[in-house]
Amino acid sequence: MTAPIDLSGYLNSSLGDLSRILETGTISTDSRKHLTQFTALIIERVLTLLRTASRSQIIEESAAFSSVFGTRLFEQVRERQPEVAGAWQTLSDLLHEAGRKSDVAAVDSILSSYAGMPRKILEMLAAVSDEQLSRSEVRQQLAISESYLSHILREMDEAALVYRDRTKRKDVVIRLGPTGRDVVERRIYPGWIDYLIEVIDSSQRNRAPVDTAEIESVLLERGAPSPLVAKRIAEALHGNHSAFALQCGIEFKRKEQEIDPHFDQIASRLDATGRTPVSQFAVQ
Repeated sequence: MTAPIDLSGYLNSSLGDLSRILETGTISTDSRKHLTQFTALIIERVLTLLRTASRSQIIEESAAFSSVFGTRLFEQVRERQPEVAGAWQTLSDLLHEAGRKSDVAAVDSILSSYAGMPRKILEMLAAVSDEQLSRSEVRQQLAISESYLSHILREMDEAALVYRDRTKRKDVVIRLGPTGRDVVERRIYPGWIDYLIEVIDSSQRNRAPVDTAEIESVLLERGAPSPLVAKRIAEALHGNHSAFALQCGIEFKRKEQEIDPHFDQIASRLDATGRTPVSQFAVQ
């Protein structure tokens, strides 16, 4: 019967260090007790990573642990203890998915890293009609090195903020990913902005009163952050329209006053020639 082994010195070890234990032969693949002890260490490390590690650390240790699955030793474990091999693969898959996660915390972390470059890339993509740019265009606009851009795009790709299309041309095309489009629509260029521009433009062109209730309703439908925001914007538009109308009235009156003094002179000349007095048509 195989005696237990002391693995207490590895309690805080990385998955890379734990994987190297297998290479030393310290653990017998024939011993269920050894494999159970080792699996318990892996579980503890994975849980620690999921609770406290950064996304980059999770990705790094996930890659180190994944290297185990291409070894002869893992094939032996799978042959002799298939349930243990299955547990390792499940833990590896869990860690891999955690490294690719696109939840709010992960996305916020990416967008604020690299001096804000990821957010700038999303803004650049949102500004073009087809939501895509070549890699060279992105690098030129950001004025950064190829290697630095590679790090940024890899993280953004893994979080589905963008994806890199290498199929159609030599230069890689960067497109908005599903998570990236969601960020653009919620934070960078929400749909209600276009509606707001339309309302302002229409109000100035038509000089018609604005319907504050309708504006509030449509702003909320288009994704305005809250009813309060929609209400304040509608009120501001209404106030702006009133001020605009007042300004138009003042301008019209000023022009009328500039024109009026000439009517008397013209009327006098026409009266002298027997024509219809212009004063009949003067603005009252």
